[in-house]
Formats: sequence, structure tokens, C-alpha cells
Amino acid sequence: MPTYTRKVTIQTFWTCKKCKTKNPGLEGAEDESLRCMSCGNQKSDEPYEMPEDVQAAPEVTDEHLLSFARAGENWTCPYCRCQERGVHGQCSNCGATTDKPPSPPTAPTAKAPATPDEEAPRKRFNAARYLRVALLLLGVIGVAWMLVWLFTPHEAIARVVAHNWTRTEHLRERETVSHEDWRGNLPAGSFDVSCERKKKGDEDCRPHDCRCRQESYECRCMGGDSYDCRCSTRRTNCHDNGNGSATCDEETVCDTCYTPKKCDTCEKRACDTCYDTCPVYDDWCTAQSYEWPIVNTKTNTGSDLRPAWPGLTAGVLQRLERSESYAVKLANSDDVWTYHPSNEGEYVRFAGHEGNLRISYTRAGTVSILGPAE
Repeated sequence: MPTYTRKVTIQTFWTCKKCKTKNPGLEGAEDESLRCMSCGNQKSDEPYEMPEDVQAAPEVTDEHLLSFARAGENWTCPYCRCQERGVHGQCSNCGATTDKPPSPPTAPTAKAPATPDEEAPRKRFNAARYLRVALLLLGVIGVAWMLVWLFTPHEAIARVVAHNWTRTEHLRERETVSHEDWRGNLPAGSFDVSCERKKKGDEDCRPHDCRCRQESYECRCMGGDSYDCRCSTRRTNCHDNGNGSATCDEETVCDTCYTPKKCDTCEKRACDTCYDTCPVYDDWCTAQSYEWPIVNTKTNTGSDLRPAWPGLTAGVLQRLERSESYAVKLANSDDVWTYHPSNEGEYVRFAGHEGNLRISYTRAGTVSILGPAE
């Protein structure tokens, strides 16, 4: 459904406060519509009024009148208070010009305080905006503060209060496993592979025309062109320009209609696409491969500074896997930390160490040894 939107200009009206005559806002010469067509009184502070039926109001298309509408809001003479158009720089009532010095200043009129109904929306708007900004800033500051709190290093003096270690050995033994599968599914490193060609399945092959027939279709067509029809127009958002005109959004919605279409009837040969069924062959194989399952596991733990392996021994066709972890507990009168040496050498250096140590730590849990405390 096509929709078209454009701006249109319509004429507004003003009512003479002297004789109550309703006057057009644009018609006539430059200042003709600024004088009452009944009593000749010059327009001053009379407000412009929208037409009773905005939808039926004729659009202003005359370029002379449109120049008044585009000239901006009327200005009011500071001497006689009569209105003049934006295109006219001199008051037609008293002859004053826009660049003439203003009359002697009068005491300013105090602006009436805003009513609660007028003030409340402004306060609510400002409060909401400032609240959003404040919450965003608080969130950013909170995240930054948390990162600094977690990762800023601190120094402390602590003593070693405990040690512990864990050593684990896994004994794996080679095992020969037989496989029977298509060649592409065999494990990597397979050996003693023996294969024979076998049918794996079927697939479509050799496409060709089938079930051919004569079909009718429209040809040499004329007409059938689309065009807009049954259009309806609606004006919204009319804005008073303050010069005898108003600008409205005009939306036109139309249906889509088509001109009569006339075609001849032609025939063509049409076929479906069919396929033959072809067998698919692949290598069906038997093979062997090595696997290394765990056949024994032992773990040693201790709280001394002499870590030892459990003592498993790899025999023929076996292999040994080892893993280890270490922890040193540090403390002072205020806090407790756990330092994790990466290897045995780092762990056993604490042997016989009974003095204080300088450490660096973060609240995120990282601990490092800086050296003996002086």
C-alpha cells in the first residue's frame, strides 16, 4: 500500500478585536491581510486561528503568498504595536523601521511564576536526566574502584606456618586394539591395514529429463500495469507559522490498482529432472592400533619439605606420567596467604627457613615472595 508524505501550507485567520470580523491571514498585497477588511483596524496582538476544517482547507500554492509564509513570524512594531510581515522592514502604520532605536525603556514586567503544572514536567525531566548520568558515573567509578581494590599489590611481613605437597604417578601400558571400519574412520597411526572394496551405499547420479509434457502459459501480454488508486489524504501536526499560515504534514495513502491485462496463450515443453541410482564403493578395512590405558595410579602427599614420588616403575611396553603441586602457608597476626611454588626447587628453598619473609599479595589471591625481611 503506497504511502506519500509531504509538507503543505494552509492559510490561517485572525479576528479583529475592534469589530470581531474574521480576516484571512495571507490574502491580498503585502500588508493587506494585516488590516481588518471590515473596519480597517491594523492587526496587533490578535492570535492566528486554524481553519475549522484543517483537512478541507485549500493548500496555498501561489508563490506570492508562499513568500509571506516563508518569511518567518511577523514582527511587532515597538512604537505602535502593530504587526508587520518579515519581508517588510518598515511599519506601515507609523513608519518606524526595524533598525530604528527603541523607545525609552519601561519598567520590566515581572514574569508570572510558573504554575506547579508547568514547573513539574521540567523538574521531572531534569531530575531523570541527571539521575541517569549520575547512575552511569557511579557504575563506572564502582567498576574501576573494584578492579583497583582487587589487583593493587600490597606488601606484608609473614612467617611460614605450614607446607604441603602432592605427587601423583600414572602408569600406562600399551595395548593393541583391533579395528574394523571404513578406511576414513580408522584411528591415526593404524597398522597392519588390510582392505577390500565394498558397496557403502547408493547416490543419485546421471540427471536426465523425465515425465515431459506440453504446458500452456501466457505470452505477448499487454496491460497489467500498476497505478495508485482510491487514495485518501490526511493532514496532521499542523504548526502555526505566526504569519497567517500554517505548515502541516500531509499523508496520502493509496491502494494499488492494475490496468486490464490481455495475453495470448502459448505452449512449451516442460520436463521434471530424474536421477539414476548409482552404487558408492569404499574400502572396508581391518587394522590394529596402540592405545595406552591407565593400569595403575599412586599418589604421595606430605607436609614436610622432602617431596617424594610414589615409586611406580615403568616396565616393557609401559610409560610413566607424573604430576605435582606444592603449597606454602604464610601468616601474620592479621591475615593468612597461600603461596604456590611452580616446582620442587622453589618449594624446598623454604627448608629451615624460620624467619620473617617480605611478601607481595593482591586481594585477587596472587602471592609472591620478595625475600627475607630485614
